[in-house]
Amino acid sequence: MTVTPSDVSLLETGSPIDLEQEIAAELDLLDLAIPEEVPTADDPGSRAAVRDMDGVGFTLEEFASLLSKYDYNFKPGDVVKGTVFAMEPKGAMIDIGAKTAAFMPMQEVSINRVESISDVLEPGEVREFFILSEENEDGQLTLSIRRIEYQRAWERVRQLQKEDATIYSEVFATNRGGALVRVEGLRGFIPGSHISTRKPKEDLVAGG
Repeated sequence: MTVTPSDVSLLETGSPIDLEQEIAAELDLLDLAIPEEVPTADDPGSRAAVRDMDGVGFTLEEFASLLSKYDYNFKPGDVVKGTVFAMEPKGAMIDIGAKTAAFMPMQEVSINRVESISDVLEPGEVREFFILSEENEDGQLTLSIRRIEYQRAWERVRQLQKEDATIYSEVFATNRGGALVRVEGLRGFIPGSHISTRKPKEDLVAGG
C-alpha cells in the first residue's frame, strides 16, 4: 500500500477509533494465511530427495571402464596427430591426447638441418608425429617429424627409381671417391666414375 503525505495528515487528524477501523479494513484486504500446499520444516517432503544410484543404469566401475576405452594406447612406431603448444630451445611440447604432454627433441624436428625450431613449427600447429619411444618414468613420450619425412622421402625415391627418372640435385660435399648430394632430403653418393665432367670434383660443390 502506498502512503502519500495527504494520507498521513488525515490519519493524524482522525480519532484513534477511526484509525483502528481503517487499519483493520486494510488488513482484511490482505491474504496473510499460509497456503496449505507450502510444506513446513518438519514435513519430510520439504527436504531434498536422496537419489538411488542403483537406478541410473551403470555403476562407477562401469563408468571408469567406459572412459578407459577412450584412453589411447600409444606405442613406438605409431603416427599420431598432435598440437604444438609450447616451443623451447631444445624442442617442443606436443599434445597428442596422452595423460602427459609429449616432447619432440630439436634433432627430430626435420630431415633437413634447421637453425631454429620455429623454422618448422609454430604454436597451435596441428600435424602428424612419429612416436619414437615408450613412455619414460614421467609418462612422457618422445616424438619425431624427422622419421616421418624419412619414410616419405624413401617412398618417393623408390618411385623415382622405378620410373627411371632423371633428377636434379646440388652437390654439398666431395671426397676421394665422388660427390655427396641430397635427394628428397636424403643423402646420396655419386661415384667419381659416374660424374661426367672434366671439372675438379671440388668445383661441383654448390657455392664453391
